[in-house]
Amino acid sequence: YGCPQCGHYFARGSIASGNTFGSRLYSDGKRISPMLPDFSELTRCESCHKIFKIRDARKIGSYDFWKQPEERFANVNSAEELEIADYFEAIRQGIPENKDEEHKLRREIWWAYNDRMRNDGQIFSDDQDEILWKENLEILLDLLDQNKPAEHLMMAEIQRNLGDFEACMNLLKTFDHPDLSWVKDIMTGECRRGNRWVVEVR
Repeated sequence: YGCPQCGHYFARGSIASGNTFGSRLYSDGKRISPMLPDFSELTRCESCHKIFKIRDARKIGSYDFWKQPEERFANVNSAEELEIADYFEAIRQGIPENKDEEHKLRREIWWAYNDRMRNDGQIFSDDQDEILWKENLEILLDLLDQNKPAEHLMMAEIQRNLGDFEACMNLLKTFDHPDLSWVKDIMTGECRRGNRWVVEVR
């Protein structure tokens, strides 16, 4: 692809086939699948440093990852992975064009914070970082739809992360979806134990 600002080349992976073998599912709804990787919808150009949606970039061509690429693609780097600060910058720049896009972006921020814990790290770098995390969760709560089972559980999980165990339990009590009752049971147990943080559920 070519950056929509300066035309600098970057590559983005794609999947011909995949599976969820060896996947790990977490209480925040994130699934990590070694054989089915996620590709971000946003990146930052390594040349002009502009953050943009990959769908806005110009497609130049394609090549097989397992074969020697043609010369013009030989030194092309993969799309840059965004950091938490980049996601917040994208919101300030107005990159999300509607509530659905803002919801997805703020969910990515939530998951990125939780990734620090998933990687055995510290979730906050300083007090300001925690303030931004809290503000993001409060806004994300308003963007979720309780009528959608997965988002209903996310709302409960956010309340648990915020330390409002009563609100979490109230949301779990009104959750009625047989296929996801086992997740509800795990979250209820963590809530009763007073655990605020993300846990692996499967």
